Amino acid sequence: MTLLVHLYGPLRILRPSGDEVAPFSSRKVTGLFALLVTAPDLQRDRSELQALLWSDRNPLQQSASLRQALAELRRTLGPQEGIVLASRQHIGLDPDRIVFVPWGGDVAADFLKGLTIPDPAFNAWLRIERGQRRAQQMRNDAAGFEPPPPLRRPTLYFLRTTATEPVPALLSNLFSDALARTISEHFTVDIADISPRGMPRQRPNDLIFSAEAVIQPGIAAFRVALMAGPGRRLWTGHRMTEGAPGAELLENDLIQRLVNEAVEGYADALLTDRSGGQERLNASVFARTALRQIFTMRPELFAGADDLLSRANYLDPRGTYPAWRVLLRVIQLVELHPGDKKAIAAEAIALSRQAMEAEPLNSLVLAAASNVASLVENNPAGALELAQRAARCNPGNPFAWDCLSTAALHAGKVEEAYVFAVKAQRLAGDTPFKHWYDMGRALMATVLGRSDEALRLAGAASVTPHFKPPLRYIAALYADAGQPEAAQSAIAKLRALEPDFSVDRLTGDPEYPVAALRRSRILRAGLFGPLE
Repeated sequence: MTLLVHLYGPLRILRPSGDEVAPFSSRKVTGLFALLVTAPDLQRDRSELQALLWSDRNPLQQSASLRQALAELRRTLGPQEGIVLASRQHIGLDPDRIVFVPWGGDVAADFLKGLTIPDPAFNAWLRIERGQRRAQQMRNDAAGFEPPPPLRRPTLYFLRTTATEPVPALLSNLFSDALARTISEHFTVDIADISPRGMPRQRPNDLIFSAEAVIQPGIAAFRVALMAGPGRRLWTGHRMTEGAPGAELLENDLIQRLVNEAVEGYADALLTDRSGGQERLNASVFARTALRQIFTMRPELFAGADDLLSRANYLDPRGTYPAWRVLLRVIQLVELHPGDKKAIAAEAIALSRQAMEAEPLNSLVLAAASNVASLVENNPAGALELAQRAARCNPGNPFAWDCLSTAALHAGKVEEAYVFAVKAQRLAGDTPFKHWYDMGRALMATVLGRSDEALRLAGAASVTPHFKPPLRYIAALYADAGQPEAAQSAIAKLRALEPDFSVDRLTGDPEYPVAALRRSRILRAGLFGPLE
């Protein structure tokens, strides 16, 4: 018995009798069926389904959620439940029992119309599918078809202060300038200034930032808010710091940290948009979804993240998006992921050059190019120059200081490398990438013999479930401190993530990614005693 499936307009499923299958019990179950019925062979890996529908959960929760959704899907299909095929690795639909109902309308606009799933990874996938169908429709149309007009960028407004006191007014505006600069490096968005008396008529994706500085003797407070309109706040943050009431306050790490936290507040607003704007192709959403996937450190998500970044750059060609693709390849090389190492290195170099040609004054681009010079091209002098330029271009960019730390270490400037890593970690604040910068500082602390500090920071970084570097360092540092039980616990967690891990490989393989441990001379024969 077959099912008739309408993919255009609202998703509809009809039984052979003509009766419509009852609506699924949740949007996630609807999303599961949509993902299966749109797969090229009506089949997808379980890991792919989990990553697209429950990207914010850990693997065990993802697996349980998928099993629950699959059971509900079968219950809803009732007599047709046999159409669902499942194995330990894949879930699919019987292609002989699915018939697609043709459609003559706008395939891009009407594909799975109205379907929303509370997961940014799924919504990014849906945007890509609609974009691909629009492109295919254009190819299939008659000669002389005029392409649609360019997509309009959203506008991010900065509400300029009308404070009468000059110092608070200046600091508020300088803070807004720093935030606008960082956002323009990361996102595809137009920046505009407004006054309280000149509020614009907003489109759905247009947002407003306001910043306020309050100065008292010996102390300054900054408050920033992101709004979707009058009375609708999406994110707020504040920071207080001691210091003289002058422009140098903007160089304070705590204040610059607030800038980076505000950037992520803006990113969250894009990724959780419920205004209808998610129906449009959006380079910023593609790229931010990809970036958060990269920093989960889950290799199975990297191909999808790379594709999202490629599509973001297709929509808005610039340097930021290939720069993040550079980072992805550097991680693949350092972490010894499977693949042709020479080809990955060549791609990193080519993407770095593409990014530099597009945006040579973007601190993210300069930092990525520095990483390539350090870790791929073995050019420490060039890496140091590029990273220094990145930090000067945007002193509040933690990625620039992290790459400067790496470049300084490779140039033999160990003490400076540590100082730069501390700066990066302080600037990152409580963002989704905190674990990366915690680990960067832990590496430099290890090189300098600051074992207690390194253990504390590696422990903080290890809360990200798939991040392997902290566990390698925790194991070695605890073994060096004469705590074999704690070392064994870290080794057990590492083996669960890295089945081919061995203590011999950690201590003896010069290619294994523990360069800072080797520099520290902690690694030695007999370090792990009976664990070896």
